Amino acid sequence: MGKILIILSIVISLASAGVGYVNRTTLLQTKETLASTQADLEKTKSELEETKKKLTDSEAEKTVLTAKLEQTESQVAKLKTELATTQTNLTEANTKLTEKTAEIATLTTDLKTKGDEIEALKVAVAAATAASTAAPADDEKQTRITELEGLNKSLTEELESKKAALADYKQKENQANLKSARKNLMGRVLAVNQAWNFVVLSIGDKNGVLSNTELIVKRGSTEIGRVRITSVEPSTSIADIIPTSITRGLSIQPGDEVIFKNPEE
Repeated sequence: MGKILIILSIVISLASAGVGYVNRTTLLQTKETLASTQADLEKTKSELEETKKKLTDSEAEKTVLTAKLEQTESQVAKLKTELATTQTNLTEANTKLTEKTAEIATLTTDLKTKGDEIEALKVAVAAATAASTAAPADDEKQTRITELEGLNKSLTEELESKKAALADYKQKENQANLKSARKNLMGRVLAVNQAWNFVVLSIGDKNGVLSNTELIVKRGSTEIGRVRITSVEPSTSIADIIPTSITRGLSIQPGDEVIFKNPEE
């Protein structure tokens, strides 16, 4: 009986040791699995944070792109409106030009007709005068001569009036063309002499540039300053830089745009 108890005790001890060993191995494996899981969790968290950051950056880029798109669409709409206005103004200018051209043609025809009439009257007056010199003039001939002279004077005055009207029309037409050219004018700065404070421009007399005219110098939408014309050639001109007009921190450079300050003047 004692032997049996001893054997049972040994068996129980061995079983306990085996169970302890198995439990220890399982615990170590569980710890390793837990550590690996925690590492995977940290990696997943890191990836999640990176994804969130990328998403935030993408949203910011999307916002910036949306703002740029809206700004571009606004600029396009503005340009379309300006183009439509310019087209309307051009159509009106062409209509007025056609009307003025027709008026000038009519006046020119009238002038030619009146000139022919005056020449005919001069011939008639000369003939009547010669006849009155060659023979005693009677009252009827003298009256006729007086009438012809009066008509000659009247037609001459009318001719002068027509010439003045034609000159006035031509002057107004030239002024209208000049204003139209100035409105649409855009020249460039060809050269800058900082030492003598002047610039050379790509526009001249044929563009409606006159001496002492002020022009605005721009770079994109930024106004750099103003210049005043001192010398005009057919296709170029020289202008003095107006120092007080220069924007602080900027200076006029070759390639800058120039436009008329007051196109209507």
